Amino acid sequence: MPQRLFRGAVVALLTALPATALAQTATPPNGPTHTSTAEGLNKAAGEAGFTLAQTSVLLIISNVVNAVLAASGILFMCLLVYGGVVYLTAGGDETKVKSAKGSISSAVIGLVIVLTSYALARFVFVQLGGVLSSPASPAP
Repeated sequence: MPQRLFRGAVVALLTALPATALAQTATPPNGPTHTSTAEGLNKAAGEAGFTLAQTSVLLIISNVVNAVLAASGILFMCLLVYGGVVYLTAGGDETKVKSAKGSISSAVIGLVIVLTSYALARFVFVQLGGVLSSPASPAP
């Protein structure tokens, strides 16, 4: 079973890789321009009504903490699903059932810790200056 899953993942990865290599940029009708991608994005954001504010160190730290907590939450959800699959496929084997129950309980404890950490981090960042808004906010 794991070997079959690994093969499927490799096939999916190998079929998705050429899509990034074959990506092409569109040439405007009046000829190619020599602006960078960042300049084009900034221009489009300005035309859409977004202002580009300077990014503060607190906002960067907030984004990093949120990304780490999100990755941890995803990891514990995967552990929870893994424990459930092992439990369902245990077939009465007590060692597998015990292992699956341990994985499930560890995943639930981990999710509780991650959610509590997220709530605490959100509270701290709001108290430090409300940095939960994105750097590009709509213009009034």
